[in-house]
Amino acid sequence: MLKSVAVLDEQPAIGLGIREVILEDTAMTFLGSFNTINGFLQSFPEEKADENSSIAVILAGNLADDSQLLDNLDRLCALGFTVLPYLQSEETALVPAVTKRPCCNKTVFKCEPLAHLLTALCQPHGEKNRGQSNKADENSESPQPNCLLLSPNELRVLELYGFRGLPAKTVARQLGLTTNTVNTYVQRIRRAYAAQGRPASSRLDLYHRFKEDFP
Repeated sequence: MLKSVAVLDEQPAIGLGIREVILEDTAMTFLGSFNTINGFLQSFPEEKADENSSIAVILAGNLADDSQLLDNLDRLCALGFTVLPYLQSEETALVPAVTKRPCCNKTVFKCEPLAHLLTALCQPHGEKNRGQSNKADENSESPQPNCLLLSPNELRVLELYGFRGLPAKTVARQLGLTTNTVNTYVQRIRRAYAAQGRPASSRLDLYHRFKEDFP
């Protein structure tokens, strides 16, 4: 049973956003955010391998040391960790190779709601592969083709403000942000959709875009 979570990502903000959600919505312990594989393993070395099965490592494709995702995945699997690859939408080609690793419960994309990440963390280890083919995994894990690449806070703002219809002040209070920051995120999201040719000038538009991209 997973008890602890660590994040490996070159961007510290990703780890902070995930930490906020994990501590709020689960009983798991957050072990920290690391931007290199060696930095992580200095805290969790090989001699602790008998304890590693209770630790989930959220592993991004890009780390600060320019190491390769599959190499890092194999290294962590060999040490007994449960690994959750956390990929950009342009990294979908890696899914077939990733899903062959027995230490991976699931692949999650950064453009998906953080609720998907929590679901994958709570899924029993190894359950993903029972009765499923690699082709089914590949199809189910791919994000929507027009999915925006949003930061964790931007995605939460889109969900709470655009999809759930909460006022900006309420969203700010729930996320620990200022109302001005929430409004800035909303403007940024609208500009991104407009650049895709999918305008979202109203809150109803944001509601539909969220449903389209994050069903």
